[in-house]
Amino acid sequence: MKPASLALLLVMTLSRLAGAQLAAADSAPLRPGDLIEVIAWRDTLLNGRYTVDERGRVQLPLVGEWQADRSAWPVLRDSVLQAYARELRAGELRLVPRRRVYVLGFVGQPGVYFAEPTSPLAAVVALAGGPSPDGDLRRIRVVRGGQELFAQRALDAPEMLGPVQSGDHIYVDRRGWFDRNAPFFVSALVSLAGIVVTLIVAR
Repeated sequence: MKPASLALLLVMTLSRLAGAQLAAADSAPLRPGDLIEVIAWRDTLLNGRYTVDERGRVQLPLVGEWQADRSAWPVLRDSVLQAYARELRAGELRLVPRRRVYVLGFVGQPGVYFAEPTSPLAAVVALAGGPSPDGDLRRIRVVRGGQELFAQRALDAPEMLGPVQSGDHIYVDRRGWFDRNAPFFVSALVSLAGIVVTLIVAR
């Protein structure tokens, strides 16, 4: 097989895998701690973010309580929209799922973030303000379901382009000692070079 054909086959395979990942992420049931965002265009009093509680249930305005953790998201969404359609005009409301994700370590604003299911892991790091001055975007770890999914990945690594899942913990590790102190050493070397040049010229 020619290199060009092989490259095309690889790109097509990766695209199918990425599409499958996104479809699975968008269909996964919500988990406790996740949110459903209600966006209404006419009755804005309905707007808000509503949390899935520890029992897997969510209380939504006008249509009451729903079990959110037992059905694929598209099934739950369509059922809730049908309930709203009995109260509102068609097309007046949209539901957006948001997965709870933790971004920790050396980032601008560590904490809990709520991302859409198709958001890549790298985008959630950006939500946290990117790296702090000591953060290293070449050393990112992801823990999923209590297991380390991967470690020491760069922000632009293929793994970081995969979609988030509920409960993901993303850690940005600290830059190495030399990286943190490199400016000091460069400054010291420049100063030392200046002293040497001065001594040579003075002879």
